[in-house]
Amino acid sequence: MYHVHVILRSAPESTREEIEGVEAWIGRCFEGAKVEKSGNFGGQIKFCVPADSGLVEEVGKSEGSGATDEISRLGARDKGNNGGEKKWRGRKEGIGELFRKLEGAKEDMGLGFYSVQGTSMDEVFLRVVRENNVQEEGNGK
Repeated sequence: MYHVHVILRSAPESTREEIEGVEAWIGRCFEGAKVEKSGNFGGQIKFCVPADSGLVEEVGKSEGSGATDEISRLGARDKGNNGGEKKWRGRKEGIGELFRKLEGAKEDMGLGFYSVQGTSMDEVFLRVVRENNVQEEGNGK
């Protein structure tokens, strides 16, 4: 899981519309992303992206490609009659693609700064405890 913290250039005077626009962009670009609604104010947005999820690649298909939705989802590539490669909307994975998306959106989305952090062992421990309803010793069931 990657934890991303974004600060807009307009912070701390960012409008609710700006924040909602970035949150919508996150939903379109990062498959499986979960935006933390409680901490997003003052131009700061926090969200998590599963490390094993596909990051959606927004590439327009070539003219006359005739791509189907299934091929597009799989990120297939096809050699056209002219020998050129046709690009489809597909999936790329990895932290490199996460950084490419964030860097590419700095201007359009008004991103001033961002940080990306992996999941810590403390977070893993707390999640396991929460998911398994583990109680502290001596506090009953």
